[in-house]
Amino acid sequence: MSKLKIAAQTIKDVVIHAKKTGQLKASEKVIEFRKEVCEKCPFFDGTRCESCGCFMDIKTKLAAAVCPENYWAQKEVELELFGIIDDVYIKQKCCGV
Repeated sequence: MSKLKIAAQTIKDVVIHAKKTGQLKASEKVIEFRKEVCEKCPFFDGTRCESCGCFMDIKTKLAAAVCPENYWAQKEVELELFGIIDDVYIKQKCCGV
């Protein structure tokens, strides 16, 4: 999928999520987690994700946003349920450590 299509799908997902839940912004814990993951990700250039082309300072704050490499998905569920940020997971998933 092209970066333009990914960006368009992200916007669509955000609007649908906001309409359904009334929530546009992710929780501070989720934002912090996403930024930690992105900072260690090989696709992150310091500002943008080279995989999807998004500006990560914005995308990490959107409740419905997803990582195109699926680095956020499973751990966000645990984070929301238990408030856990697992550095070991981040290192394994993003850096292969």
